[in-house]
Amino acid sequence: NSERVVGVDCLVGAQAIELRKVMPGVGTRAALARIREDVAFLDVDRILAGDISRLAALVHEGRILDATRVAIGSAP
Repeated sequence: NSERVVGVDCLVGAQAIELRKVMPGVGTRAALARIREDVAFLDVDRILAGDISRLAALVHEGRILDATRVAIGSAP
């Protein structure tokens, strides 16, 4: 369940960054890009269960964290 919660946080965070049209830092940009590889911007209403499941899997597999680490040059 916690991975799903973090997945939802990633979903709303990515959405907020793009709606506000801000330039996030390097690590956050990498996380956003990795999220958007699997989950599109929410521009129309849709059922989010699939998006949340995909994001929970990315969290579980460490893929968002890995993308961030590569971007900032941090070792795993």
